[in-house]
Amino acid sequence: MNDEVKTACNLFFSRVKIVEDYGLHQMPIDFFKEFYKHVGEPDLTRHATFCSSGLISIMILEEEDVIERVRQIIGSTNSSRASFHTLRGYFYHKYQPENGYDNFAHSSESGQAFERELGLFLAHFSASAQIVNGVL
Repeated sequence: MNDEVKTACNLFFSRVKIVEDYGLHQMPIDFFKEFYKHVGEPDLTRHATFCSSGLISIMILEEEDVIERVRQIIGSTNSSRASFHTLRGYFYHKYQPENGYDNFAHSSESGQAFERELGLFLAHFSASAQIVNGVL
């Protein structure tokens, strides 16, 4: 699925510039519980479990009105309602998850949310690098 994700992202994100591509990562469930702490239970645990169940691609995108543009490109949060011509809609129609909320993409909702979310990812990467360097 890695090639399929990259192909889909290239197609959908051809209208924005990829500034930083952190590649594919497996993130622990605790990371996503912190990342999505604004989501109430039981959705928080279900969503964190889904997000931590496989590899995720992390990219920073740039363009005028990037947040609004990317949110249009990825589609409705409820993937079952997303147009097939959006990233969430494409993957929903292809994989038919049990519920439509397991969206296949995330976009920051504001500049402030972006700063918080990027800080969480960078702190996680930094902590992981320190553990690896400590072992070596």
